[in-house]
Amino acid sequence: MIRAALRLAGLSGPSGAHGRTQPKPPAGAVPSAPPTHRTPGRPPGPAWLRLLRARGARPALEVLRALRRLWVLPACLVLSGCGMVSLGYPRLPDLGLLYVQRQVSLNDAQAEQVREDLQQLLAWHRRTQLLPTADLLRRWHTLAATDLSAEQLCREADTVRDLLGAMAPQALPGLVRLAQSMDADQRQALARAQQRQLSEFREAHLGPPPARGWLASARANPVPSSEPTPATRAASLERRLDSATDRYERLYGRLNTAQRQALRESLAQSSFDAQRLLAERERRSQDLLQAVANTAQTTAAAPSATGTEPAAPLRGWLARLQTSPTPGHTAYGLALQREGCAQMATVHRLATPEQRQHAMATLAGYEADLRRLAQP
Repeated sequence: MIRAALRLAGLSGPSGAHGRTQPKPPAGAVPSAPPTHRTPGRPPGPAWLRLLRARGARPALEVLRALRRLWVLPACLVLSGCGMVSLGYPRLPDLGLLYVQRQVSLNDAQAEQVREDLQQLLAWHRRTQLLPTADLLRRWHTLAATDLSAEQLCREADTVRDLLGAMAPQALPGLVRLAQSMDADQRQALARAQQRQLSEFREAHLGPPPARGWLASARANPVPSSEPTPATRAASLERRLDSATDRYERLYGRLNTAQRQALRESLAQSSFDAQRLLAERERRSQDLLQAVANTAQTTAAAPSATGTEPAAPLRGWLARLQTSPTPGHTAYGLALQREGCAQMATVHRLATPEQRQHAMATLAGYEADLRRLAQP
């Protein structure tokens, strides 16, 4: 239920050059990122992540997947019961540092500052957010014993979104310090990481992008996405079905036949539009890169030459993550949320008594872990 609530809250959502030296962008410019390529048959992700997969390190992978975007770290802290307590709540700053290091290759001074900022963020979260989150889990434990309407579940998703919103002001100073310290090479590395994640989404739901010449690959404009083929649509549906099944089974245990059928029908009839979602992800990516570039032009003590307050670019980016400026996207996101609420209500209604007991025990375990962690 916790992971599902995070999805319903609207938190969905990015390698180096290949054989050619890339020109350094001018100071303050938003770096472009060429499309990336994978060796056929090799699982996506860097070698260290593939190694973790091969060794079955599932708890660590859950955290690392959750940390795939810098702005998701607050969500990880809010929903720390989702597989993170067993891994080690106090280790979240180290995991966050590991993720940032893989994105932009920090120097020693930057790494120490990021670790300190994440430790302060974790301390604030432990002091102020763990008990409210535990109270939320207790309420979900009670609700899990009864049938739930889509409206009830959407209200719970709104509560999760409120908890996440409280994190942004706390995370902002650290994000500003990091952006101010990043040089042009690090901003270029961040652009490549963003492009890599966009490419993974594109290939998963729209198929490989059309071939482009090497001159076009250096442009900042996103690769236009073609209409997915029937085979690509079917593969995308199976991916989303597998992902949804995995999330629900973490709460209920193995789904029964009726739940699986209902889940498939829900996803098949969903308003999910990969092209529309990719376009929004591309907008967010460019928005982040521009905000980082603009922040890099400021110093910790003074505004930029244009009079911009240092935190303003990233504060605006965080606000646009919550409310997209893309016409119609907010309404579209709410429609997807309502569909998700209805889907979960159906899966829960079809749950057996044993599955509901499993869910209640899981939520109770998370609650106990959080209350224990909240103790001084």
